[in-house]
Amino acid sequence: MTGLDREIAAITEALTFRLRNRDQYPDDPELFAKEFTQALLGRGWRPTEAGRHDWHDLPKGVGTPHSEESKQAVAELRERLTRLHD
Repeated sequence: MTGLDREIAAITEALTFRLRNRDQYPDDPELFAKEFTQALLGRGWRPTEAGRHDWHDLPKGVGTPHSEESKQAVAELRERLTRLHD
């Protein structure tokens, strides 16, 4: 299990608990959302400004790589980028 998997599991657990016990909260959805956000912060979650990057905007480079090592690195990067955005 990766760090991201653990974080997703922790968030899922926290949200599930709150949804199951929703009747303990007032009928104010904004208050419920604020408390849930505070619970996530208490578990170590921090919002970031990071977002998805469109890899199509990356520089294309000029020509082709010359060494076998460079060619392999380019091929691996293209494969990873393709899997990420499929």
